[in-house]
Amino acid sequence: SEKVKATKKRLKETLIELLKEKKLEQITVVEITDRANLNRTTFYRHYLDVYDLYEKIVDEYAQVAKSIFPIYFRKIWRGEFSGLDDELVIYWEEHKEKLKIVLLQDHQLIDRIKQGNMAYVREYLQIPNDDKEINLIMEFYMSGTLGLILKCLQDETTAADMRKVMTLQYEIVTSSLLEALNKRVLKE
Repeated sequence: SEKVKATKKRLKETLIELLKEKKLEQITVVEITDRANLNRTTFYRHYLDVYDLYEKIVDEYAQVAKSIFPIYFRKIWRGEFSGLDDELVIYWEEHKEKLKIVLLQDHQLIDRIKQGNMAYVREYLQIPNDDKEINLIMEFYMSGTLGLILKCLQDETTAADMRKVMTLQYEIVTSSLLEALNKRVLKE
């Protein structure tokens, strides 16, 4: 129902607000419910504890990354990348503060995004999991891209500047990493 969605959103936003002030392990259900002006029973109706609520936030961002990455990877692989879509830029502007808090809190989300993206590339290019050379190339690419996104979040990069950064990242990737990956994939 809409009421349940609104309540969950309020609890998630409250946890993110608290994460600006302290580490996850220092936050209690009482703090969340007091600040959200809800009772603990409402909280426990939806979540087991603070960590469960945090995990749901991480899940949401991981799902977004999982839906976005394949679109951009296919464009990059085919040489059709022309920059970030307006939809993604709008998403960046709307969520960058929350992403910054969640991504900098711990590396759980970064690791999930990286592993999910690498699994997608392996499947898309039909690369075996045990190909160490290609795995190193992908690890380098994913770590660099996610590191770049983290740096942009830390520097409070605007959407317009993010477009420039991602275009530069694309040029770097296509001039070296994709070429190396392409050679290894076509070699088989």
